Amino acid sequence: MPTPKLPFTSQLRTDFSLNKGSKTLLTSVQVWPWQRVNGLSQGIILLYSWNFVNTV
Repeated sequence: MPTPKLPFTSQLRTDFSLNKGSKTLLTSVQVWPWQRVNGLSQGIILLYSWNFVNTV
């Protein structure tokens, strides 16, 4: 088995051969931005609560 130049496409091919490629692709596309948004919102909430505690 030759080494692929793009590991992402080989991973997609492997997933499609396992008959769950579309599901894996959808989850990978949906999960990445939501993790960033959740981390950002949690950081903002922590910052606001910290400021509130300091002012009170």
